[in-house]
Amino acid sequence: MRALYLGLILLLLAGCGTSSSNPDEDNAAKSNTSEKKEITCDRSSIEGQTFEDLSEEEQKMYPIDQVDSAIKNEEMYKVSAIQNVRQEFLREKLSEQGLDVPSLFEIGNMYMVKGTIVIQLKENVEKEDAVIKVVEQVKQHFNDDAIIVQKVDFSQRELENMQDQLYEAIEDRPSIKEVWNSLGTCTPGNAIEVGVKEELSEEDLSYLKEQVEARILLDVWVDELIGYVVDTRDDEMLVNSIWFSNAPSGVEVGDRVHVKFGNVAESLPAQSSAWKTEILEEDAWGEADLSVGEVIKEAKDKAEKEIYGISELEYKIDDDVWVVYAQGDGEFTVEVEDQ
Repeated sequence: MRALYLGLILLLLAGCGTSSSNPDEDNAAKSNTSEKKEITCDRSSIEGQTFEDLSEEEQKMYPIDQVDSAIKNEEMYKVSAIQNVRQEFLREKLSEQGLDVPSLFEIGNMYMVKGTIVIQLKENVEKEDAVIKVVEQVKQHFNDDAIIVQKVDFSQRELENMQDQLYEAIEDRPSIKEVWNSLGTCTPGNAIEVGVKEELSEEDLSYLKEQVEARILLDVWVDELIGYVVDTRDDEMLVNSIWFSNAPSGVEVGDRVHVKFGNVAESLPAQSSAWKTEILEEDAWGEADLSVGEVIKEAKDKAEKEIYGISELEYKIDDDVWVVYAQGDGEFTVEVEDQ
């Protein structure tokens, strides 16, 4: 039996369909630097079966020793075994009816929640009886909760076509175009999800809803941080181990900034685009002679390794010395005399 590859598992568990992104946000992954709002498309009323939900007899049907060794999480390991066996059985029974998984996208969709197969079907579609027959065969072979049928208004292919229509509509609407960052189909919700950097006006939201028949789900997705600028180049600034493009003119090393941003390309330092930057007032450091910018520059000169971010600054009055809590290849401190 073939091992189930991790990428396929994660795709099926997510239950989200096709997606596209704003070209300005390409080549990026979500940041883990601060909290984000929960993604609308991930919500599902289906719990899905785990290995422990099954009878001892059924558990013997899943050879967990043949699952991809890259999967370290024990629960995921067992769930992937269930998915592998059940999907192979489903494909076999669909084939007997002259169907395959891609053909389901024409009349509905298919995704998985843990070990449970979810088949989405439009009302009164061609080959509905054949699909229902396969569903009953899956239930008989495994158990009644191994597969679930959901009635939906649109097939995956129809959602994809509406996604394309919506993309064109966004391109023609400047007020939406400048704040959107992703567009995709939401399989569990049988809807289209639009990721934006800030809430849309009622007028813009109504405009989107008028373009397609499917529901529009908005995912307001913004990350933010406050930190010190430790380096600049062209229109970029380095803050908290992230190089931000679209830096405001006049920003300098030592400035304390509040940055709102979206996707982050993982590297060291990471990379992102600042959507909005506010330069904050510099903290008062009492009797200190050096400015924050001067302290950071001296710390970078003294440090034995690169400084990509500053997590904290401390000025010790009695010792007349600054302590720079730095980020780079790990965390470390650098002391700078205030002179």
